[in-house]
Amino acid sequence: MYLLDSTHCIMIMSNKEAILQKIESFIDIPISTCSIVIGELFFGAYKSDQTQRNIQLIEQFFNKMHIIS
Repeated sequence: MYLLDSTHCIMIMSNKEAILQKIESFIDIPISTCSIVIGELFFGAYKSDQTQRNIQLIEQFFNKMHIIS
């Protein structure tokens, strides 16, 4: 299993090419994140200038991912 931290998640949601290529190479490895990372991302979204946009982006991203509590 590959566990994403908040920096990885931000880079993926921002479509950073380097991380996207790396993630694609894990085709047979489950990719997950943890509830702490979700909290960190929502905290950042609520502090941002584009709160609604960032919250929607986070929700869409995590709808497709396995979360470890």
